[in-house]
Amino acid sequence: MDKRQCPGALTDRSAIRGRHSRTPRGQALVEFALAIPIVLLLIAGIAEFGWYMATSSALVSASREAARYASSVGDGGGTARYVDCAGIRAAARDATSAIFTLSDEQLRISYDDGAGGTSTSACAPLGSGPLAAEIDRFDRVIVEARVPYSPMTPLGEVFLGSRELSSIDRRSIGKAS
Repeated sequence: MDKRQCPGALTDRSAIRGRHSRTPRGQALVEFALAIPIVLLLIAGIAEFGWYMATSSALVSASREAARYASSVGDGGGTARYVDCAGIRAAARDATSAIFTLSDEQLRISYDDGAGGTSTSACAPLGSGPLAAEIDRFDRVIVEARVPYSPMTPLGEVFLGSRELSSIDRRSIGKAS
């Protein structure tokens, strides 16, 4: 006997499922609930990586700008730039002011003979600062900047952890003979 001819047979599938049918709305809600943790982790990872790169880039810029200031010819208010410790520090701080502020302890300014030899002196707090007569024409200024990095999310703590970032820049001093 054919199904179409059978009296009382249910031929409509929606009637067979009855009240247990699934709606597209419920499926979308389940998919959203499964996808949102992955999307949030991805966003947090991108934000953490961006913060790490911004901090690292600002630190590199600080040491570079401070060394550039110290190696340039000129004077900062009557003092030669290569011995103007306050001006060298100000150049470093100007480069990082949007991200963080460098303290005197986080900036180390020293000098060497250009061949990596011994340091002649350093700016405070590690030394009293150099005299212009102590610096020869092709000596180098060495600026080292260090800053502690602490992640902004627990995800960053897992992958990056807390660490100290550092940047060192060396430039030959442009001293007039």
